[in-house]
Amino acid sequence: MRRFRFRLEPLLQYRAYLERQAQQQVAQVRSEIAACEQRIAKYEKDYADTTQELDEMVASGIDSKRYKHYTDYIEGLGSSLEAENLKRNELLKRLNEKQKQLARRSVDRKVLEKLKNRRRQDYYREALRNLQKETDDMLVVSKARTLSG
Repeated sequence: MRRFRFRLEPLLQYRAYLERQAQQQVAQVRSEIAACEQRIAKYEKDYADTTQELDEMVASGIDSKRYKHYTDYIEGLGSSLEAENLKRNELLKRLNEKQKQLARRSVDRKVLEKLKNRRRQDYYREALRNLQKETDDMLVVSKARTLSG
């Protein structure tokens, strides 16, 4: 009996490859989001620490040059924080798109795998039926020989 051969195997392998690529893209965007969130947390901490430090210095007295320096730094942290939040929102949108793409790739691969399994079952069922038919034919011929001979 010949071995089962799925003619669409190269397409199945290609779809599996595309799915793996989509998984890697999702993982990369998640990594970028995590890094962005770490930067946001750092900016928020720096902002809070610097604001508290400035409040303490204002309470004890601070010259105008130093006050301007602190306020400029806090303003810069605020704009950096805003930019990182915008970047995170953009990355979250990109993650959503990549996850949808991954889901489509996964469905495409699974459809072909199900087709392959169905065809494999049909192939072996047909092979078993043919084998059973040959066995039955051999038994009929053998019985006919013993009866006639």
